[in-house]
Amino acid sequence: MAASEFTLEHGVLDDIAQIAPGSEYEPFESLTTDMLTKGDIDAMKRASAMLARMTTAELKRLGNYELWFRLARLMAKIGSYHDAIPFYRASVAIKPDEAATWYNLGLALKATGDVKGAIEGYRKAIAITPDDADAWCNLGVALKATGDVKGAIEALYVAIEALYNRVRCQYSP
Repeated sequence: MAASEFTLEHGVLDDIAQIAPGSEYEPFESLTTDMLTKGDIDAMKRASAMLARMTTAELKRLGNYELWFRLARLMAKIGSYHDAIPFYRASVAIKPDEAATWYNLGLALKATGDVKGAIEGYRKAIAITPDDADAWCNLGVALKATGDVKGAIEALYVAIEALYNRVRCQYSP
């Protein structure tokens, strides 16, 4: 993916330019220049490493949920799940009521082998949107991976019901 395609296609240019300029998080400023001008993946990875060291309170002060969520999705899209996780964590610290963020955090954690963390992410997503068939399905798969076959079957049953209800609503006259 070309640098201009990386940054422009995903609409993060303006958001990246606003990462805490002149604040206590000033080290982000040099990283944002590289991310902005070159679509520099290494700069994003350095930003991810900085986020990984921050506390939840520090992450909340950063604000800009959309930016962190977009950067997380970009890192996940290129398969850099370890680097996506701190961006997802920054997103959930800012907006803990966003089911999509918890769900995607669960996916990234599962991809890195943290099945228990993934289960927590899926459960938090389900607590916010209980009819999310995808979250239930992934929860079932993760529970099976931990050996909880009964929990996996229950979660997959709910996933099937949620999917059936979604399809039924779409095609009902």
